Amino acid sequence: SDSNDSQICCFGDNVFVAWTDKRNGSDDVYARFSTDGGNAWPAAEFRLDTDTAGAAASFGVRIVSWGNALYSIWRDMRNGNNDIFFNSVR
Repeated sequence: SDSNDSQICCFGDNVFVAWTDKRNGSDDVYARFSTDGGNAWPAAEFRLDTDTAGAAASFGVRIVSWGNALYSIWRDMRNGNNDIFFNSVR
């Protein structure tokens, strides 16, 4: 499916990318990371939004990193409103 809302950030050799796509129906937020400046990437991405995959539209993702931690916010319609959600991954 199409990918949208792409973001990239880095801290030292840690590079993080995030985006949204509709592979499960509605947009979900995904991310990947590299620990060697972007030379190698793990095989699989991971979901940042925490509702059921494809259950509600998530969009407008923004990310920032510090050390090996990734912090993300996005807009999400899971509660019927355009709410802001947060997640962090270490």
